[in-house]
Amino acid sequence: MTQCTHCSTPWSVRDKIRRLVTFSQGLPCPYCGTIQYYSLKSKIRSSYFIFPMLLFFFIPGFLDTPWQLHILIAAVGLFVTIVLQIKTIELSDKEEYPF
Repeated sequence: MTQCTHCSTPWSVRDKIRRLVTFSQGLPCPYCGTIQYYSLKSKIRSSYFIFPMLLFFFIPGFLDTPWQLHILIAAVGLFVTIVLQIKTIELSDKEEYPF
């Protein structure tokens, strides 16, 4: 469950989607206003979801499938990837770097 590290209030799905589509590094908590960032664990986990998404786009092209099936597989893969990323967001009160 995604919750603010300062006030421990759980974020709604709408807040998580807003965090997912925002390009800024930090986003204020909708309840207490403290700036929240993706945790390092969440960043690493989201990279695991991106690689299979590439397979959903390119593998059907090599298998000589009809373009309608190719688009359907890519759309389902994109939807599953977005849902998994929303479900696994973890927040931190400071920016964390892998090095």
